Amino acid sequence: HIPPSMAFRALQTVALLFNLGWFGSGYWFFSLITEKAAYSLRRDIPRGDRRLQLVVPTMKFLGGFNLAFCLLSAIKLLRHLHTFLSRRKTKLENRIALDQPSDGKSDLDTFIASAVAHATQFLFNVPHIGGIKTGAPWDVLKGQMFFIFTMDFLGAVLNSAAGLAVISSKP
Repeated sequence: HIPPSMAFRALQTVALLFNLGWFGSGYWFFSLITEKAAYSLRRDIPRGDRRLQLVVPTMKFLGGFNLAFCLLSAIKLLRHLHTFLSRRKTKLENRIALDQPSDGKSDLDTFIASAVAHATQFLFNVPHIGGIKTGAPWDVLKGQMFFIFTMDFLGAVLNSAAGLAVISSKP
């Protein structure tokens, strides 16, 4: 039998690991391999076409947001793990105050913001079901976009559940 507080902490840790990987991948995809990413999302436009070049600055901007959420998740994850691991403090830990106990509110804020980030990416792609044939810029039910669509749905559910765990674990 696992105590609810431990199960909630595990759920929150899984959500933070998911966010770290997902938002880190988003940063890499949108900011570091931007031209490949643009082409992979719009294979109907030939490489080198000016229309793809117009998308690149927007994708880099999106990558920056992914980096911010990745960093937030990394800091929160380090704080969560710090409660389980007893080790000597390093300069980095002192700078981000890992030894400060979480007040729960900032954990809830993190999970709400992450749930909204994932949910909006999912919901804003719903109109693109049907793809280019229906006038959408891409089809979310095929290839890479289906993977992104599905993972953002899972991220929204997972972070919502982690947020509910924070609420229900309050005294």
